Amino acid sequence: MRYLLDSTVIIDLFRGHPRVVAWVRGSLAQRATLWVTPITVAEVLAGVPERGLEAQRRFLRELGFAPLDFAVAERAARLFWERKVQGARLPLVDLLQWAAAEVHGLTLVSSNTRHYPGSVLDPREG
Repeated sequence: MRYLLDSTVIIDLFRGHPRVVAWVRGSLAQRATLWVTPITVAEVLAGVPERGLEAQRRFLRELGFAPLDFAVAERAARLFWERKVQGARLPLVDLLQWAAAEVHGLTLVSSNTRHYPGSVLDPREG
C-alpha cells in the first residue's frame, strides 16, 4: 500500500497518539510506503519550535514526497467545482491534498475525515 499522510496524522504521530503510532508501525511492518506533500511538510514544520525542528525535518525527509504539479492543481480545481455544485466548500489546501492522493495513486490518510468525503483512512479509528 501507498499512503499519503495529511498533516493531522503526522502531528498525531509526533504527539504519540497510540492508535496513530500503532497504525504507522503496522503499515511500515507490512512494507507500506508513506508519502507527504509540500503542504504537509510546511504545515508540520511551521508548528515546530526551533529546538525540535531538526528531528522533525529528518523524519519527514525519510517519507516519499508527492509533488504538487499541474495535474494535481487541475484535479483540485475540478474537486472545488464538484464540491461547490454539491453545496460544500473545502479549503484549497485540503483539495490539493485530496487531488495529490488521487493523481499519484495514494490512499489519503487523515484524522480530519470531514474535510475529505470519500475514501479516506482515519488511523485514529483503529
